[in-house]
Amino acid sequence: MVINASNGREGRGAAIQVSIRAMQTNLAQARALAPDKKLLVPVKANAYGHSLLAAIQGFADADALAVAVLDEALQLRQLGWQKPIVILQGLLHRNEVLPALAADCEWVVHSAYQLAFHDLLPAKASIRVWLKINSGMNRLGFSPEQVAYAYAQLQSQSGVQSIVLMTHFANADQPHDATVNSQCRSFLQTITGYQQSVSLANSGLLLNYPQYIDQQYLGSQSEEQWVRPGIMLYGASPDPHQPLVTVTPVMQLTAKIIAVQQVSAGEFIGYGDAFCAAQAMRIGVVSIGYGDGYPRSAPTGTPVAIRTQLGAQLTQLVGRVSMDMITIDLTHLPQATIGDTVELWGSQVSVDQVAALSGTVAYELFCRLTARPIRHLA
Repeated sequence: MVINASNGREGRGAAIQVSIRAMQTNLAQARALAPDKKLLVPVKANAYGHSLLAAIQGFADADALAVAVLDEALQLRQLGWQKPIVILQGLLHRNEVLPALAADCEWVVHSAYQLAFHDLLPAKASIRVWLKINSGMNRLGFSPEQVAYAYAQLQSQSGVQSIVLMTHFANADQPHDATVNSQCRSFLQTITGYQQSVSLANSGLLLNYPQYIDQQYLGSQSEEQWVRPGIMLYGASPDPHQPLVTVTPVMQLTAKIIAVQQVSAGEFIGYGDAFCAAQAMRIGVVSIGYGDGYPRSAPTGTPVAIRTQLGAQLTQLVGRVSMDMITIDLTHLPQATIGDTVELWGSQVSVDQVAALSGTVAYELFCRLTARPIRHLA
């Protein structure tokens, strides 16, 4: 299925293919890692750049989806998602309460000003609220000292049926990090005595610290646990320097070779004379650049794969990324020619490797993709 097109034309050749089957495979892998837990799948930022339409198909077996803001939740309902939706930043204005309720949404409460919103709930309302606890990340959430007050305020609202106690970790993507242990201790101490459901595991915690989602660790006060695997479901790693072998790439970013140049030794390639040929080279010009979302920071040596008559062949970027084009080394690939497809990341080139070389993370590479590449769901 093509979900955006250039008036029916192929366009420049830059394309994004999203695999619904790979999403389903990764979701099954996450469920295998937490077989007795509920799966809350983040699809914020247009499903990390993969499209909400893909998400509701690929994650159809999830127990709930999570978004950042109300508008994203309303889009999911318009697309036909019928299971629970959790708004992770919560309601930011009082006028969002009734639309969120009408769309059958749940939401996070992370700040004192949000507690007052619940006086707008009709008496017949029966919602689940997610109470965010700041266990040490110091971004959103009530401090441990404030939790008892916030909890009591929510409990006093007749429209609040149940509360999920949740937190988030700063360094769960890094194995053997001491702050993860301290945050877990803080969270566990804070929720002691509350007989409620909990949610603490993102992709990093699920993969690197599975002991912290064990029921024996959490104790008997935990009724039900929700895990929130995100980036792993999209086929990438929480840490680009530690790629995962247990997930299947979901997105393939490709473009076409649109020109071939012969360059002599000593000649420069691209803007800023950023690359000088040490020998005669054959250079391919590829129809993608930072205007499509490919990172300008990707350096010479960043891998790409070319589909030739001999199969997929690896080569590398040379010179600086420009708005609409990149240049790649074809010197050792005489069979590569105009019209060949080049994979920037996907099954042959790891998005985590591109992210690491570009000084960023896969999350950003996915989310920064623009509307120019034609998108396909497969």
